[in-house]
Amino acid sequence: MPKAASPCHNLPTTDGGGDASTLVSRDPGHLGNPRFFIQRATPHLFALGAIQKIAEEITESLQLQFASAKVGACASGGVVRKDLSEKGISFGFVVVSSDTK
Repeated sequence: MPKAASPCHNLPTTDGGGDASTLVSRDPGHLGNPRFFIQRATPHLFALGAIQKIAEEITESLQLQFASAKVGACASGGVVRKDLSEKGISFGFVVVSSDTK
């Protein structure tokens, strides 16, 4: 008889995400501040964990690009337009002025 799959990856159906008792908390920014933690179901075994990781990488990169635009605007005392892109995907642009908070 085959070994039963773990419930964390076997609910609501085979290769599912698990029930509420298997929720996990993550600190994607590694900030140590619970305010920025995300809670999610255990990823199933066929790639959603990888998709989540890619989304976190893209988010971090876009946030750094925005921060860079703010620094540039403050340094120049003017307005900076910054194209936002990551992994070959355009996410538009931001316009930041030196008085933007």
